[in-house]
Amino acid sequence: MTKGRGHWESPVTALVVTLRGEPDEAVSHLLSSEVPGDVPSNASVLSGNGWRALVLDESHSPTIDEQVRALARVLASRKRQLADLIESGHVVHIDISGTVGTGDQLTVSPASLERLKELALPVTFTALADQEHHMDEDPLAWLDGL
Repeated sequence: MTKGRGHWESPVTALVVTLRGEPDEAVSHLLSSEVPGDVPSNASVLSGNGWRALVLDESHSPTIDEQVRALARVLASRKRQLADLIESGHVVHIDISGTVGTGDQLTVSPASLERLKELALPVTFTALADQEHHMDEDPLAWLDGL
């Protein structure tokens, strides 16, 4: 049985920096909260092997639109830093992710799309499979409802 059209759950919006080599001071500075009030207090800086990310999740806002607005506000004052990172070979993009079931949809408002456009960074969408998803479901069954 195909799940009805819901919305992505647990949305997360992040600025992701894929590192070229070891992280340097420029990456740390970009993701830091040096300016009081600049980075929301409930934003997180996460890291893994070869990447760092400034993350806004449900603790900031349950909606992607609010998360995008906050991230755009932070990055507006850091455009030169972003350009320097890209120029030095790091790969920078915005990732919007959430947990989805078959047929769930992601709606991004025109205002958020405009904010993302103004950042002039690639945007990726990462769908995390709902644990209730059944492998015997037709993954394209949601198209039947269009």
